Amino acid sequence: MQQVAGEIKIEIDNRPYIPVFINGRGPYSFLLDTGAVGCNVSLELAQTLALEWGSDGIVCLQALSIGRIQRQGVKFGV
Repeated sequence: MQQVAGEIKIEIDNRPYIPVFINGRGPYSFLLDTGAVGCNVSLELAQTLALEWGSDGIVCLQALSIGRIQRQGVKFGV
Protein backbone atom coordinates (compact mmCIF):
# COMPACT_ATOMS: atom_id res chain seq x y z
CA MET A 1 0.00 0.00 0.00
CA GLN A 2 1.38 3.40 -1.01
CA GLN A 3 1.35 6.14 1.60
CA VAL A 4 0.72 9.73 0.61
CA ALA A 5 2.47 12.38 2.71
CA GLY A 6 -0.03 15.08 1.80
CA GLU A 7 -0.34 18.05 -0.47
CA ILE A 8 1.94 21.06 -0.66
CA LYS A 9 0.83 24.36 -2.11
CA ILE A 10 3.24 25.42 -4.86
CA GLU A 11 3.44 29.10 -5.69
CA ILE A 12 4.36 29.84 -9.30
CA ASP A 13 6.04 33.17 -10.06
CA ASN A 14 8.04 32.22 -13.15
CA ARG A 15 9.44 29.43 -10.94
CA PRO A 16 7.90 26.96 -8.46
CA TYR A 17 8.22 27.87 -4.76
CA ILE A 18 7.18 25.81 -1.75
CA PRO A 19 6.53 26.89 1.87
CA VAL A 20 9.22 25.61 4.24
CA PHE A 21 9.45 25.83 8.04
CA ILE A 22 12.92 25.88 9.61
CA ASN A 23 13.32 25.16 13.31
CA GLY A 24 9.61 25.85 13.79
CA ARG A 25 9.70 29.27 12.12
CA GLY A 26 8.26 30.28 8.77
CA PRO A 27 6.92 29.62 6.31
CA TYR A 28 9.72 30.72 4.00
CA SER A 29 9.42 30.41 0.23
CA PHE A 30 12.01 28.03 -1.19
CA LEU A 31 12.63 27.46 -4.88
CA LEU A 32 11.77 23.90 -5.89
CA ASP A 33 14.64 22.81 -8.16
CA THR A 34 14.32 19.15 -9.12
CA GLY A 35 17.78 19.19 -10.73
CA ALA A 36 19.66 20.55 -7.72
CA VAL A 37 22.39 18.49 -6.09
CA GLY A 38 21.95 20.08 -2.67
CA CYS A 39 19.90 22.49 -0.62
CA ASN A 40 20.83 26.04 0.27
CA VAL A 41 19.55 28.77 2.53
CA SER A 42 20.41 32.42 1.93
CA LEU A 43 22.90 34.18 4.18
CA GLU A 44 20.17 36.67 5.10
CA LEU A 45 17.77 33.92 6.25
CA ALA A 46 20.55 32.07 8.09
CA GLN A 47 21.33 35.25 10.02
CA THR A 48 17.64 35.96 10.69
CA LEU A 49 17.23 32.47 12.15
CA ALA A 50 20.55 32.77 14.05
CA LEU A 51 21.82 29.58 12.41
CA GLU A 52 25.43 28.62 13.03
CA TRP A 53 27.55 27.24 10.21
CA GLY A 54 31.12 26.11 9.92
CA SER A 55 33.94 27.28 7.68
CA ASP A 56 32.64 24.84 5.05
CA GLY A 57 29.41 26.89 4.83
CA ILE A 58 27.24 23.99 6.02
CA VAL A 59 24.51 24.37 8.62
CA CYS A 60 22.70 21.45 10.27
CA LEU A 61 19.05 22.38 10.86
CA GLN A 62 17.33 21.17 14.00
CA ALA A 63 14.01 20.77 12.17
CA LEU A 64 12.77 21.14 8.60
CA SER A 65 9.07 20.87 7.68
CA ILE A 66 7.48 20.84 4.25
CA GLY A 67 3.78 20.13 4.46
CA ARG A 68 3.38 17.11 6.74
CA ILE A 69 6.96 15.96 6.07
CA GLN A 70 9.30 16.67 8.97
CA ARG A 71 13.01 15.93 9.18
CA GLN A 72 15.67 16.63 11.78
CA GLY A 73 19.40 17.17 11.26
CA VAL A 74 19.09 18.23 7.63
CA LYS A 75 22.25 19.81 6.21
CA PHE A 76 22.03 22.95 4.07
CA GLY A 77 24.63 25.15 2.44
CA VAL A 78 24.65 28.85 3.35
